[in-house]
Amino acid sequence: MTQGSDSGRRSDARLDPSAAKPPATTGIGHDILLALARSKPELVAAAIESSPVNITIADLSSPDMPLAYVNSAFTRTTGYSIDEVIGRNCRFLQGPDTDPAAVDLLRDAIKTETEVEVEFVNYKKDGTAFINALKMAPVHDPHGRLISFVGIQNDVTEERERARLDVERQRMEALGQMAGGVAHQLNNLLQPIVTLTALHRPDMPADNMGPDFDTVLESARQAAGVVEDVLAFSRRKEPTFETLSVAETVLKNVEFIRTLLPKSIFVHVSIKPEINNVYTNIDATLFSQALANLLINSSQAMDEAGQIFVEVAFDDGDWIHVSVVDEGPGIPQEIRSRVLEPFFSTRLEEGGTGLGLSVVYGIVNRHGGKISITGAGNERRGRGCCITLSLPAVQEQKP
Repeated sequence: MTQGSDSGRRSDARLDPSAAKPPATTGIGHDILLALARSKPELVAAAIESSPVNITIADLSSPDMPLAYVNSAFTRTTGYSIDEVIGRNCRFLQGPDTDPAAVDLLRDAIKTETEVEVEFVNYKKDGTAFINALKMAPVHDPHGRLISFVGIQNDVTEERERARLDVERQRMEALGQMAGGVAHQLNNLLQPIVTLTALHRPDMPADNMGPDFDTVLESARQAAGVVEDVLAFSRRKEPTFETLSVAETVLKNVEFIRTLLPKSIFVHVSIKPEINNVYTNIDATLFSQALANLLINSSQAMDEAGQIFVEVAFDDGDWIHVSVVDEGPGIPQEIRSRVLEPFFSTRLEEGGTGLGLSVVYGIVNRHGGKISITGAGNERRGRGCCITLSLPAVQEQKP
C-alpha cells in the first residue's frame, strides 16, 4: 500500500530493522484468530470494520498494490467512499506537502518486506491536509510468502498542533520571565534619568543646554515606553473573565481607540447581523489592549494615513472572528510566522519594539483563542494585511 512520491516537507519516519524478513504468520495468537475467523467470521469482520483507527489492506497479487479493503474509519478520516478507493494505490492521498523521504521509506519497507512507521502529510478528498501517522506491516502466508501489507493509520493533526502550541507557550513564558527581569532593572535605572532631567529642565537656558536636556528627556521617556511594553509582555496575571456581547465590546473599544489614532486614520466597523446576540468569555481590559495594539499597528503600517476596517463575524463552528484589515503594504508570506515572536519587528529603524503583536498573541492564547494573518481580507482589497482574532463563543449567562 505504498504511496506515490509527490514532493513535500513534513515527515517523521523510521524503519524497524528487527522486523526484516518476518517469519510466516504462525503462533498461538494466529491460530486463535484463524479459528475465530472460521467459526465467527462476522465477528472478526465487524471488529475490523468498527475499529476507531484506519485500517487498510493492500493486494500484492495485483499490479501497483491497490487497496483491497479499507474500514469505515478510513472513509470518515479521508472523506472518500469505499468505491472511490478500492482498486487504487494509496498515493492518491498525497499532495504538495507530502515528504518524499517518507515515501521512500515505504518503498524500502515493501522491497525488504519489513515493518515501517512514518508520519507525514496526506490530504482528504476536500483538499484538507492532515498529519497521518502510519504503521505498515507485511502479511505472509503459512509458507512465508508475502501476500499483502496491512496499514494502521491515525490522524494526529490535532495532537501535533497541541504539542506545538505547548512548546510555543513554554518558550514564550520563559522569554517573558527573562524579559521581565531585565525590564525591571532598566526601569529602575531610567527613573532617576527621567525624574532629575524633568526636575532641572526649567533651570536650563533655552538657547544653551535646554535643547540637549529636551533630547535626553524625550529619549528616556521613549526608553521607558519600551520597558513598559516589555513588562506588559512578561506579565502573567490571570485574566478576569466576563461573559460579554462581542458586538458591544468591539464598538465600545473602537470608539475609544479612535481617540488614540491620528485624525488621518479612518476606522470603519462592520458587524454581521448574526453576531448581535453572540457572547464570549473575555477579560475586558486585556481584549481592549489587544484590539488597541492591532489598530495602532495598522495605523503605523500605513504611515498614519488611510483606512482601517474592523470586521466581526460568527461561524457555525462556534467561533467569533474579529478581523482588523488595513491598507498598508501587508506582511510578506515568508515572515508571517515570525511577526508574533517577541522583539521581531519590520519597523526597528522607525522605533518598533516588536512586542505589539506578541502581546496580542499572548492575550488571545490565554483566552483559548487563535490568531491568523492573511492578505487584506483574503485579498478583497488587493493589498494590506488582515489579522483575525478567533475566540470561542459561549451562551449568555442569565442572572
